[in-house]
Amino acid sequence: MHHKNIQIQACPIISTDYVNETPNYNDLSTAIHIYGDNPAANASCVFSAEDIYNREFIYVNLSHFKITTVCCSQNHILLLADIGQVFSFGRGDSGQLGHGTSINYLSEPTLIPGFDKFICGISCGKYHSIAIDRDGLTYTWGSEDATGHIANEWAPKQLDITTTSGEYIRVSHVASNDTQNIAISMDTHTMFIWGETFIGKKVPKPSLFYFDNNISFVQVALGFKFGIARTSTGEVYLWGDGTYGELAMKTSNTYVELPERADIPFFNNIIDVAAGDRHALVLDDCGNIYSFGDNLSGQCGDPTNYHTIIFYPRKVMIKQTHFRPVRVFCGSRHSACINESNQLFTWGHSSNQKLIFTKPLTQRPGVSVQSGQKSSCRSARIIYSLLHLKVTTAALGPEYTIVITGDGTHALKDSINIDIGKISSANLSDASFYSANEKG
Repeated sequence: MHHKNIQIQACPIISTDYVNETPNYNDLSTAIHIYGDNPAANASCVFSAEDIYNREFIYVNLSHFKITTVCCSQNHILLLADIGQVFSFGRGDSGQLGHGTSINYLSEPTLIPGFDKFICGISCGKYHSIAIDRDGLTYTWGSEDATGHIANEWAPKQLDITTTSGEYIRVSHVASNDTQNIAISMDTHTMFIWGETFIGKKVPKPSLFYFDNNISFVQVALGFKFGIARTSTGEVYLWGDGTYGELAMKTSNTYVELPERADIPFFNNIIDVAAGDRHALVLDDCGNIYSFGDNLSGQCGDPTNYHTIIFYPRKVMIKQTHFRPVRVFCGSRHSACINESNQLFTWGHSSNQKLIFTKPLTQRPGVSVQSGQKSSCRSARIIYSLLHLKVTTAALGPEYTIVITGDGTHALKDSINIDIGKISSANLSDASFYSANEKG
């Protein structure tokens, strides 16, 4: 695929005097920024290894779309637009891109064909992808190990989720780690699981995982060996392996098979949760972020317990601005949040420049430096280089960070009537991406 180098005007410097003010954004068109080990750039062979690890890749071919959700794996990236369309790019050796058997790599976001309904949720694992539509139907594609199908699927295929009595279940939310998926039923009382459990058991088709008619689940996130769920009343439920403090207990607990409510006094009115490999973040309605789990790389944002395990949740201090956090995100070993003024903070493991503010490298470092431990960030730091842009959402991969800026040039409004079927991938790729190093 041909790539254009786009020359743009240099952005003005935003001083620290403006961190407590929301700027008048000059450009609200959508841009997709990727920092670190970009899976789409790795496969293209267009750039050298030094380029890939030092460049900020900015994709602008979806500038007129409002991106509401991003999810990513080691190999690929999914984007969900407010008009209910899904885009993918990166590597797709097992079909996880959803573009058929003839396409196993995409260098830029490309519309996944075949959906005839409005998609409202997405999730992805290492080699598979999931989408749910507004009617609660579930679609999966990619590796058979995690899709619930009997063979690899190279395009989205509806997955039937049923009870033991054969009743069809509609889904309101879904989450994945590399090999496991958890879906919340539309009535919010039931969770279903398929893929591979935390103890290595294969679950080839969606099966009942947990049911409680008195609990209304609204969000779930999966770490490497643990899960975290949020209820409509703002409570937190945890399960899995607590060796590294993932279960928010004062001491290690070997394993909790089913979700249990976290008995933490300040876990009240929780509005967002996120899970890394071995750590988690929770956010309450007052803007307080709490972290627990592995803090070896500072991913819990607690400098006083650096290089340790945090068994009991600690508050993450968000300084440099008075705006309250409204979203939290976890990568394998790094973390981020966005505040009510659309400002981004990052912290944790720093390799591959995925924290954004770290200094670019002139050459690929050796293993000891590449590990990111020596230069990891123990406290949340604001990303000054993005203050002139409206950060709307983000996603953190194993070794990279995705940041979405802008609302798109046609955010979904009552006055705009968009025919989803008439928008094709062909007319979305007129513009491609540029590296931040190529800015004029």
